[in-house]
Amino acid sequence: MFYAVRRGHKAGVFLTWNQCRSQVDRFPAAGFKKFATEEEAWAFVRNPGSPGSTGQEDKLCKNHKVPNIKKLVLYTDSMFTINGITSWVQGWKENGWRRSAGKAVTNKEDFMELDRLVQGVDIQWMHVPGHSGFAGNEEADRLAREGAKQAEG
Repeated sequence: MFYAVRRGHKAGVFLTWNQCRSQVDRFPAAGFKKFATEEEAWAFVRNPGSPGSTGQEDKLCKNHKVPNIKKLVLYTDSMFTINGITSWVQGWKENGWRRSAGKAVTNKEDFMELDRLVQGVDIQWMHVPGHSGFAGNEEADRLAREGAKQAEG
């Protein structure tokens, strides 16, 4: 079973009722539901309008920018990415892509591209804890490790 939390202390998909309950207890109008498959659970979390998902979330990353996507929920275990794109990028641009201490921005090219891609899209950035059993995040880690190995050899 998979426990999906659409609205709670932390949105996401959880593997146990206790994990889910800790996200919805004492949260006004919490939105959560149990599913037989992880795919259905994530669709519930991602798409408040219907039980299914359009699948276009993945296309934004794969094809850079998908026409007609106006609203998106993105999940990442990187608070650096979330803070960078939601809080720091404007200051970096104003400072010539330098941090307040004058040092160069880490991953400048990636943030420049991400900043371009998010223009005109209402994005809800969701943090998921890394290495905590969130299947989508575990798969992303596996793919990153695989890609790093291919780049090495």
